[in-house]
Amino acid sequence: MRTLRSSASVAVSVFALAAALSIAAPAAHAQAGSIPDRIEATYALTKPTADLTEIVKPGAVLVLNKDDLFMCAISSAIPSYNTYKGGKIRQSFLNKMKFFTASGNQPTVPTRMFVAGEKVLLTGVEMKDDGVQLSLLSEMINGHHYKAFLVLPFAKGSTPAADEVMQTLAQVLSVQPASHEEPVAASSSRTLAIGQSRTQVLAILGQPTTVVQLGGGKEIDYFPTMKVTFIGGRVSDVQ
Repeated sequence: MRTLRSSASVAVSVFALAAALSIAAPAAHAQAGSIPDRIEATYALTKPTADLTEIVKPGAVLVLNKDDLFMCAISSAIPSYNTYKGGKIRQSFLNKMKFFTASGNQPTVPTRMFVAGEKVLLTGVEMKDDGVQLSLLSEMINGHHYKAFLVLPFAKGSTPAADEVMQTLAQVLSVQPASHEEPVAASSSRTLAIGQSRTQVLAILGQPTTVVQLGGGKEIDYFPTMKVTFIGGRVSDVQ
């Protein structure tokens, strides 16, 4: 009888251990997957078309807090990789040279170095064995959209806590605050200028004849004598 009870006790213990492990495994998986979830909850994703030329679903407009984000035109078949470590965004020499001819004199596709204060959009987040990879897309600049990967590295096989990743990411990117437009009366100038709010422009030009929403915080208002482009509710171009 004692042997039967001992065997039953062991069987129950083994069952309990197996059940605990089966619960712990999904929990550990969910914790690992929480980093992309946390990032996307703070930095709302922008959904572009497959060729990256149009915005299907606007997300948050993000502001770079650091210099030296190297991006390439969306027409490039190869991506540009950037790493943020030690408070700086860096790229390898080979990463830059792959966008130039063999002689190194002529670029094969347009490239651009983005600096602190410029705007980008987050289009994807992916966990890698050695880091978190962010897919970034720029607004239209001089006729080009630019793209790049930004990697927040960590030791291979050692995933940091989500809070730690979020603190690191906050050093590089900030969400552009919702624009707070000034009252119409605040605009006494009759001159249009880059950086003015839409309310100030309407006070000068009146209501537009056509408004085109391009997504990603970009809008073009057409007036009888000109068109005005806004990004994040502020004038970015006047033609």
